[in-house]
Amino acid sequence: MSNKFTIRTASRIIFALLASTALANTFIMGSVNAQPTTQNNAKPASMNQDRVLIKLVQDLQRKDEQLSKHEEELAAQKQQIEELKKLVQQLAGSKGQGVASPVVQAQSKTAAPVVSSVQSQPPAPAVVKKVGLERRQLPKDKPPQISAVPQDGGVLLAPGKMVLEPSFEYSRSSALRVAIEGFTIIPALSIGSFEISAVDRNTVTTAVAARLGLFRRFEISAVIPYVYRDETTSTRPIGVGSTATTLSNVSGMNIGDIEVSAHYQINDGKNGWPFFIGNLRLKSATGDDPFSVPIGANGLPTELSTGSGFYAIQPSISIIYPTDPAVLYSSLGYVLNLPRNIGGTYGQIDPGDSIDYSFGMGFGINENTSFSLGYSHSMIFETTQNGATIPTSDVLQVAQMTTGLSHRINERVNVNVNIGAGLTDDAPDMRFGIKVPVKLDLW
Repeated sequence: MSNKFTIRTASRIIFALLASTALANTFIMGSVNAQPTTQNNAKPASMNQDRVLIKLVQDLQRKDEQLSKHEEELAAQKQQIEELKKLVQQLAGSKGQGVASPVVQAQSKTAAPVVSSVQSQPPAPAVVKKVGLERRQLPKDKPPQISAVPQDGGVLLAPGKMVLEPSFEYSRSSALRVAIEGFTIIPALSIGSFEISAVDRNTVTTAVAARLGLFRRFEISAVIPYVYRDETTSTRPIGVGSTATTLSNVSGMNIGDIEVSAHYQINDGKNGWPFFIGNLRLKSATGDDPFSVPIGANGLPTELSTGSGFYAIQPSISIIYPTDPAVLYSSLGYVLNLPRNIGGTYGQIDPGDSIDYSFGMGFGINENTSFSLGYSHSMIFETTQNGATIPTSDVLQVAQMTTGLSHRINERVNVNVNIGAGLTDDAPDMRFGIKVPVKLDLW
């Protein structure tokens, strides 16, 4: 039998005994009052005893009421503790932890005697509402934590933090070209020789990227790629009496163009403002030069280049606007390709500059998983040779729709998967990539 039951029972028994004693004394006093006046001297002492008994009875009754009130308060507190314990266990379970905090466990042990009296009661609405508000009251200037934001998005690393990011990317593009040598009588009738060629290009890029937070709001990064390219051309002349299709396959594999970048977060994103990040990217020409690959007897290269052969500078600005549970992002940049004097029959080649912009959204499904949806577009201008535009060069429009999925394995490792689909003829037909960022603490 519990202590509460023993105390309450004992108090009630004493209360009943004292009440019976008081009634008995009252009856006796009534009888005494009916006797002769010779016993009046004992009356004051009996009346004092009655007052003491009545006071004791009143004190016991007041103690009993206080005990009942304390028991109700204890039951309410136990109910609140149980609800908080369940909520903490749910939060810990969503983060991969199956146990509650030591504080909640200690509280549950302290309040163990009243578990059976409150477990069957419904949750306390006031407590749940209060805890929910505490989870929603996040600082407005806290950087967004969605990991599915694409390359131009994201939040800069704190000083001493580093991210190593091995990656794999595969892209495929195809093109159908028709070459006509002759003249046209009317728009629907051409005379001469025709050649139809289909080109399929496959590119596999493995890379290791590193990001390092040097100072507050300042971060540097570098990417070292290794590229494999494969190109298959199917050619068939028409109108020359040949029905055979000529196939040619060329490939190349080597290091690609190494890139280094610097990023600076311009503002804190407070008072409802988005985050503004300035970026500066430098691209080298460490890959195989397209002008130095070996040429076969047919005048076509026997190997494919793995780099562009030109240095490039790209300033850009990224805008990130967190709006729970999503993050909106956009970026705008300009790629300046530096001209190069190749010599020989090529002379000075100036590849066309380009304007790049993108926008999209990252959406958090839960604390560990998120996805992104975006659009990117590059407008590449004509290439010039010795100051004059090459006749066959034209403005290229490269547009892609991208989607991504990110999952956090633990506090240090993420897995990001991205898929892109080309929307224009100049864009790759498809692109698939996977990245595994690993966070490290250097200092």
